[in-house]
Amino acid sequence: MDEAHFKAGYSYALEYIDARMLAIVKEILTRSSTPPIIIIQGDHGFGEGINFPILNAYYLPGLPSGVLYPSISPVNTFRVVFNQYFGGHYPLLPDESYQMIDITTSVPEQMPDCIK
Repeated sequence: MDEAHFKAGYSYALEYIDARMLAIVKEILTRSSTPPIIIIQGDHGFGEGINFPILNAYYLPGLPSGVLYPSISPVNTFRVVFNQYFGGHYPLLPDESYQMIDITTSVPEQMPDCIK
């Protein structure tokens, strides 16, 4: 497969999954008698060196302001959920991510305006 076909296929897959995920989330919200916890994560984009930021989307009803923060990475997702909703006492870990080409140097997760 050449690069043009790969990029087109990747784009079509993103369009499809975006539409499906929106429909799935709406269905979950509609059918839930108790506000659900919804976490949607993806590990990276495509292409060498184009791996960050990941998709890290939450629906966490009743979560106090400030519990989520712009640089949160998936390593702390379930620690926050367990601590806030289920009485857990899990300390947060460093929010670090690594690229396969250099696993000795962490890269930042934070993107401007990522908390909505």
